[in-house]
Formats: sequence, C-alpha cells, structure tokens
Amino acid sequence: MNGVAPAENDFERYFGTASSSVHAMILTLKKKGFITSTAGKSRTIKLLIGINQLPEFK
Repeated sequence: MNGVAPAENDFERYFGTASSSVHAMILTLKKKGFITSTAGKSRTIKLLIGINQLPEFK
C-alpha cells in the first residue's frame, strides 16, 4: 500500500495494541502462510496472498 514493508511498530500504532500482541499476530500470519519475513532484518514482511484477498481497510 505504501511502497515499503511495515515494521511491527507500524502495526502497534495502526491497531493500538501492545508489541507482544503484534508479535504474536505476525507469528500466526507466518504460520498460516499469509506472510513471510527475514529474521533479524527490519521491514522485510512480504504478503504471500493476492491483494484482492485482503479486506478493505478504512
């Protein structure tokens, strides 16, 4: 959407939740095969599903 992968801090601000909740969400999305990322590197989250499969965010 913004041309750069989000950081976990971005998720915290957007959803208004704790960092531990965001981290758990990221792990769940990886486990289910929706996203991937490179451990130890920031802003490497990649979406593995089509953009048309995402809900519309307002």
